[in-house]
Amino acid sequence: MCQVGYDENKLPKITMDEALTYLNEVVQKLYEQYGKYPVGDQIRYEVYIGSHDENDLSTDAYDYRIKALEQLKNEGVVLDYVLENRSEEVQKSQYFSDVYEFKVAKCLVDKEKLKEHVRILNQPRIYYDKETARGEVNGVSFRIKKGSPDDKVFVYLCENIGKAMPRMDILRVAKFYETHERPDKTRRNSETYLINELAKALRKKTGLTTNSLVNNNGELTLKGILLDLPQATPNKT
Repeated sequence: MCQVGYDENKLPKITMDEALTYLNEVVQKLYEQYGKYPVGDQIRYEVYIGSHDENDLSTDAYDYRIKALEQLKNEGVVLDYVLENRSEEVQKSQYFSDVYEFKVAKCLVDKEKLKEHVRILNQPRIYYDKETARGEVNGVSFRIKKGSPDDKVFVYLCENIGKAMPRMDILRVAKFYETHERPDKTRRNSETYLINELAKALRKKTGLTTNSLVNNNGELTLKGILLDLPQATPNKT
């Protein structure tokens, strides 16, 4: 399972969203090469790491990619990697050129774990502040009326991401049934209609799809990567 939260070491600290960005970059590059060369237990896939020259503005990106590789190694996706020096002539003008020196990582990977990480990292990135009922999906802001059934259901889904919210819990939050009441078979169609409409409303407000906010026979499940900080500043409206 993809765990975002890097081990502490001498590499720079980055936010969860930055971690996901560089983790996703490295995973996608590995997967791209896996698609071209899927056969071979000892085949190594190359990932561009960059330059570690202190005068190079891309130095931070170099460190972030190394950190992503270390994370993937800890999770068993990357079994081993070695850094190799490369150089490339860069034409500055008609008469002058320069040599750009950089590193690539040659990675031995567990192909099944790599495919699982691709699936996980392709899920939406979700942030929700239950105190303000404002949130984001993939950096796009949304707002839900605080204290509404939509808000209460979404808070539950975020706090239990990947797990289904039981049908009766949704109906009680929506005040369709009181806490002490038991389901009434004669009201089944009305129950289903309410849950369907609530799910549609949440998808419309958040931009989530039916693959990310799943309605399975009245049980709702949120699928995605929950962020601890927003990617963009929420609208103030």
